[in-house]
Amino acid sequence: MPEDNFKRDEIYRKRIRSLIIMAAGPIIGFLPLVIGMIGSAFIPNCNESNCSWATVPWFCFLTLPAGFVIFVVGFILWANSKNQQTQ
Repeated sequence: MPEDNFKRDEIYRKRIRSLIIMAAGPIIGFLPLVIGMIGSAFIPNCNESNCSWATVPWFCFLTLPAGFVIFVVGFILWANSKNQQTQ
């Protein structure tokens, strides 16, 4: 019986870890956009020609694919933990 509790706790920990990884994907993907919006809010008439904060969202071209890959990895880990529960 204690072995069942240990296995259940291990599956629970794997599921929580995978959900955290899935949540980190969009956060990482859209972080440059959020940073650029916050930074440009403090500078009047901020645009790409006169303010470096307005160019930061262009880094989303790099972070969005990375965030998508991180999300997919988390989803695969979540599905794997769901599969282990049914066995």
